[in-house]
Amino acid sequence: MIILLCLHKHVVALLLACLVIDFTHDVIAEPQCNAADGTCASSLIEEDLSDCHVILGLRNVRNNDHNSARKLGVFANRPLPRGMPLPPTTSSEITGDVVIHLVDVLVSNTSQLDKWLSHGYLVDAVSSGYGGNYEGNGRVLTALPGIGMLASSFVDEGAANDETNNDDSSLVAKRGPNTWASIPTTDEANHPRRYSPLAGSFALNYNLTFRAIQPISIGEEITVDRSGWFRRNSLKGAANSKIKHMDQYDSVVCLDSNIYRSYSKNGRGAFASKSIQKGSVVAYSPVLPLPKNELQYLRKKDLKKIDAVPRDQLLLNYCFGHDKSSVLLFPYGSFVNYINHASSELLVSKEDKHPTANVRVMWSERFKGEKVEEDPHSMAPADLWNSPSPEPLVFEYIALRDIQPNEEILLDYGTSWSDAWDNHVSRWKQDPLNKEGGLDAMADSNSNDYSPAYIMEDVVSNLRTAEEQLSFPYQKNVFTACFYRYERTESNSDAIPSTTILYEATPWKMSRGLFDMTNLRPCKVISRAPATDRHTGEQLHGGKIFYTAIIQNRPGLAEHERIPNDTKHVVSGIPREAFRFVDRPYSSDEHLEGAFRHHIGLDETGMYPEAWLDL
Repeated sequence: MIILLCLHKHVVALLLACLVIDFTHDVIAEPQCNAADGTCASSLIEEDLSDCHVILGLRNVRNNDHNSARKLGVFANRPLPRGMPLPPTTSSEITGDVVIHLVDVLVSNTSQLDKWLSHGYLVDAVSSGYGGNYEGNGRVLTALPGIGMLASSFVDEGAANDETNNDDSSLVAKRGPNTWASIPTTDEANHPRRYSPLAGSFALNYNLTFRAIQPISIGEEITVDRSGWFRRNSLKGAANSKIKHMDQYDSVVCLDSNIYRSYSKNGRGAFASKSIQKGSVVAYSPVLPLPKNELQYLRKKDLKKIDAVPRDQLLLNYCFGHDKSSVLLFPYGSFVNYINHASSELLVSKEDKHPTANVRVMWSERFKGEKVEEDPHSMAPADLWNSPSPEPLVFEYIALRDIQPNEEILLDYGTSWSDAWDNHVSRWKQDPLNKEGGLDAMADSNSNDYSPAYIMEDVVSNLRTAEEQLSFPYQKNVFTACFYRYERTESNSDAIPSTTILYEATPWKMSRGLFDMTNLRPCKVISRAPATDRHTGEQLHGGKIFYTAIIQNRPGLAEHERIPNDTKHVVSGIPREAFRFVDRPYSSDEHLEGAFRHHIGLDETGMYPEAWLDL
């Protein structure tokens, strides 16, 4: 009933000949699970993977590799043309992955969140450019499941930002990534607040699609820009940035997607892109281990309150867990976070139209370490937190029956989750302000007090000035922001003192890379005027409207990017497309009081190792 996830399974041989890679892939039937470590033995069904485009494989890490903490890498198994979405899918519908924000994350040298941030499994929302800057008033981290987390980062932040560094790592870093992703889509998936108990239980940002920005050759490692350095500097991969990695991987699984995202009654869901045989692997997904207590937080304003009650991060809904364990597992394979819940016990008949679960998860042994002391399944949680890499913790989604093309992929989330969901729905219905309006409730869900920023962006064509808003204010949850670059230097002459008349404004300028989320600053419209003929000065009928606005600072700016506090920085000639409505911190549905939060249960599967059962 909400959204979640996971992938991974078995493969056998990698044959290299004349730069052609051939694979034989093994698939699972009925598993027998080991109670001690949760791993499962399996019978195997051969499947030809010679047509696989993208593979996940163990990297033979070199000493100077700035991704040395990563054991797994993503590689091209066939030539990938420029513009190809990654991973490829057999569906005609091109879809991307979810984007999940963690708000008000405290800085800690001992936290797992900071460790995974430093290793590139999470990104900083402010600098990465994938959005989320204004979700909270504190530090916001972002998870980019799919290629955004699976692939290595091509940029070494220290080297890329150090112009005096001329060593090999700096030169490699500055070549740039070979993939690129645009800003994700945002909406409530037809489940607005007050009209659906699902509101606030799933990520509003989705459809983040990475594409090849240059031809990628067989054996080349697929890389992404996680730090945002290339994005901010408008630098993309060049033709000479190809680095062959034919000798840098061995154990492999295919990442070509058998599933795609579409809409379901539960909002967004995962659907089969082709026929899937019973017992075969539907998807693979490595999982990121996290302590339960790190997915609880206090809002920045509540940190000093003695009686403040911690809140659960939205990421909890996407994690697997066990009621008797402090260990959570966040799967970050492609599209698996769209997989919704269905019971495995319901019977489907002419009278009963409820679908049953058609996949289950199990551990993959493909990337399991050879040494017992290196196997995370045998580690106590304290040792697991000290591990430098989450690999080889990999899930496989296995088909419980034959799955037809375009059939929704469904997983049983477990009894604990189902009970928690039923209790949540019961409480939601008891609230007199809530009313179930179905999927058509969106049109009636907005009031004078609340309207999502993405709705405002669609319906407001002419922006109101600050003076007009005194009589006709926007909804309380939104503000306007502008895409604008500002860099303070000693010779700056365009910074206008607060006492200066406001029409002495700096002209707005379009530049490459300007429409990046890192350049989105709060701004107040103070006037607007239609476009005029540059020769006659006469108003152009049907022409654009241009705005003059006071530009302000956003959180997280470097000192040289900050407008001085005693300055009103006024910019003129701003087109409507350079404005965005933005939800104020803590105002989107992800922050709703009482929104559903619970991990996906694995208690009844026998998958959790005994060493992890510490509660």
